[in-house]
Amino acid sequence: MPLTEQTRYMIDEAALAKTKKGVRLFNCARGGIIKETALIEAIKQGHVAAAGLDVYEDEPLPADHELRKLPTVVLTPHLGPRPRRRRKASALKSPSPLLTRCAVE
Repeated sequence: MPLTEQTRYMIDEAALAKTKKGVRLFNCARGGIIKETALIEAIKQGHVAAAGLDVYEDEPLPADHELRKLPTVVLTPHLGPRPRRRRKASALKSPSPLLTRCAVE
């Protein structure tokens, strides 16, 4: 999905408010589709239970970004377009056991 005027912040405060409480949100498509400030607030308020992201509004994600501080958020590097050997090498550096296992197998 390309990031365009129509797709930027498709998932914002209004879209999140329409979801069921406890929703889990994943984005591996394109950074900027989810409004990160809205997601952070929805997680803090308990509306969004968890999120998994491998694309971000600003890449690389800054070390002090609020998403990194939330225990129910899993952040991984975007591995999709990389050749298999590079995905494996990146995953092995990841702190996520799930990501490491998926890339190696």
